[in-house]
Amino acid sequence: MASRLMLGFAQAAFGPTALIILAASSPQDRLGRSTALFTAGSATGRSGAMIIGGGLLAVLSWSGWFGSVDPWRVAIILMTLPNLILAWWLWRRIRATGAPTPSRRGLRAAVRHIASTRALALHMGAGVAVILLIQAGAGWAPSVLNRSLHFAPATSAWVAGLVILIAAPAGTSPPVGGWIATSPGDGESRR
Repeated sequence: MASRLMLGFAQAAFGPTALIILAASSPQDRLGRSTALFTAGSATGRSGAMIIGGGLLAVLSWSGWFGSVDPWRVAIILMTLPNLILAWWLWRRIRATGAPTPSRRGLRAAVRHIASTRALALHMGAGVAVILLIQAGAGWAPSVLNRSLHFAPATSAWVAGLVILIAAPAGTSPPVGGWIATSPGDGESRR
């Protein structure tokens, strides 16, 4: 439980940080589109993980391949493996580019910098709070469906994944909103 909590905090801090990096590195006329793609990718990834995970859980539950080990435990391990392979591949690609290594000032220096800049601290705090709420809701949705509607665990994951896939873009409209915000019309982005 503690490791899941720490993962949630790390993921929550990633969103605002990624948006700061996007804002600093995207041309002004493409900022809306860059942000839209990032947020759409986040919602798609979250829902895709639930849909694929639900399918894997259904197969594992049906097959009985792993004997007395709970299918959800096997599914977690199997869903982690592609992420480890991707992280290793990305690490190798970055090392191969010869890119300069980032400053070794550490997390304490980064937190001090954020805390010393009021606007940045407010941005990070608000972003972390919103993402924690979204992650908590998405993370608990399959359990709520399972317990309240008596769905099978795999069905709960599929339903939650589909709801997120449909509701997240509809609620924030990142693809449409991003393209509208930076659409060519008067030559300036609309904010």
